[in-house]
Amino acid sequence: MQVKFFYYLKKYLLLVSFSFFILIFSFINFFSKNKTFSEIENRYLQQKPSFRLNKFINNNFSEKYEKYINDQFVFRDSWINIKMLTEMLLLKSENNNIIIGKNNYLFDKLISIDQDKLNKNTDNIKKFIKNNKSKIYFSIIPSSYEILKDKLPLGLKNIDQKIYINKIYKNLLSKKFDNLKLIDSFEFLNNKNNKIYYFTDHHWTTTGAYYFYSGASKYLDYDPVDINLIKKYKIKNFYGTYYSRAKISWKKPDDIICYEAPIKSMVADNKIYNNLYNIKKFKERDKYSGFLYGNHGLCIITSQESKNKKDNICIIKDSYSNSLVPFLTYNYNKIYIIDLRYIKQDDLKNFFNKNNINNILIIYNFINFVSDNHIDKLEYLSKYLS
Repeated sequence: MQVKFFYYLKKYLLLVSFSFFILIFSFINFFSKNKTFSEIENRYLQQKPSFRLNKFINNNFSEKYEKYINDQFVFRDSWINIKMLTEMLLLKSENNNIIIGKNNYLFDKLISIDQDKLNKNTDNIKKFIKNNKSKIYFSIIPSSYEILKDKLPLGLKNIDQKIYINKIYKNLLSKKFDNLKLIDSFEFLNNKNNKIYYFTDHHWTTTGAYYFYSGASKYLDYDPVDINLIKKYKIKNFYGTYYSRAKISWKKPDDIICYEAPIKSMVADNKIYNNLYNIKKFKERDKYSGFLYGNHGLCIITSQESKNKKDNICIIKDSYSNSLVPFLTYNYNKIYIIDLRYIKQDDLKNFFNKNNINNILIIYNFINFVSDNHIDKLEYLSKYLS
């Protein structure tokens, strides 16, 4: 009997080992406490769904339960690290479409874009410019891999953002708008001696934002404040979006630098603030949302008035400009900030109906611009303006 036992054990060793593995980990999983939040992935984890017959029939329960099992699997973060370490030992230079670069940098992988979406968004910008009487300034900010090419692994076939950005500019210039000025951000961001992009996040750093602010002054006709004269604050241990997607827990964190801004008030989502920074967010996982208290459909900033400041500026933007805005408070008495992802069409129309805007800065990161589904709101607005 004993001989037969060892015979079958040896014969089906793989099956027995696998079954034992499942049994042990199922047992541990059963008694383990569910985790609410994943620090590595920067997201809330699926909790155990309640059973409902109708949810079971339409497969909603099964999908949530499967996600719950995956999210709450015991030692999940350790398994993620083991997977990443294994791939690095196999000389893989990417994980979840995040490129592992030199000198601690992480980058986007972008080998193609939706050309139809890009053309549509560019056309919507053109329609908005055509029917607007304000001075309009337009700029596309390249992602980090385009500027920091020397940090990329050899052989990476990412698209050339500069070629696409120049085509966008050429398209806009083809109509010869009198009220349009293009701001070439490559002119300001080629300073590789300073850290202009985060290691672990897709945004530019506050230093990168300042280089743009300083360089753009000759287009928008203001005197840039000397960054060395502004009081600054350092926020440590920032892990950004690239870190969350790549799931590399041993990557070094970034520091966020923010600068004092002379404001009276900021109104966003019907709330009034007396500063531009959410200090509580700087103490949490998603620290970048500390700038301007995150993203809002419409945000109105009133600066401390000065005769040397211009009247107003409206910024139509993505989250890149959240770290740019504090510098502009030194040059404009009123700053209107619009994020097309969060503002309703009627609210957008009402805003332009009620406010006399002198200057409009449209500024997007390249990847956001070529993929954004909300720029068509400018087409709706252009019909109203016409």
